[in-house]
Amino acid sequence: MVVRTEYKPVPDTDLTVSRDGKVKGPSGKILSQRVGTRGYMTITRNERSVAVHLLVLLAWVGPRPEGYEACHGDKGRLRNHVDNLRWDTRKANAADRVRSGRNGNWRRIPSPCRRVRRSDGAEWKTAACAGRELGLVATSIARVCRGVRKTYAGYGWSYVSEG
Repeated sequence: MVVRTEYKPVPDTDLTVSRDGKVKGPSGKILSQRVGTRGYMTITRNERSVAVHLLVLLAWVGPRPEGYEACHGDKGRLRNHVDNLRWDTRKANAADRVRSGRNGNWRRIPSPCRRVRRSDGAEWKTAACAGRELGLVATSIARVCRGVRKTYAGYGWSYVSEG
C-alpha cells in the first residue's frame, strides 16, 4: 500500500507544505532545507531564507493571531511537524525554553553531569568523556542522545535516566 503525503498550499505563495514540513515549489519538486543561523530549518526563496515552521503553521493551522508567535513543542526547533508547532504568546514560548533547558539562543544549556549509554550497554559520565576515551566527537554523541541523529560510530546513544 502506498501512502501519499498530503500537501496544503501556503497562503500568498506558490509553495505547498506537508504536515511534517516538506516544502514543494511551484514545479512540484521538494525544496532542499538547511539549518539557518538561528537554528531553524529554512528554505531559500528569492535569495531570502524562509523558516519552514512558519510555512507549516500558515498552511495547516491558519494565519498568525495578533500578538502571537510560532512556538515549537518539546521535540525542538528542527522538527517541523504540525503536531510540534503552535501559535502562542511570547511568554508561553519563553516558558517552553526554560522547561526544555534552552537558553536565550537556540543552543541547549550544557549539562555537565548527563551520563551517556552506548547501545551495547557501556556507560560514561558525559558525552565528552566517551568522546575522549573512544576518539569520537562528543557533540555527535550528544546529537544521537537528543534524537537529531540515529547513530554515530555504528552505535545508538542515549542519556541515562536519573533514578
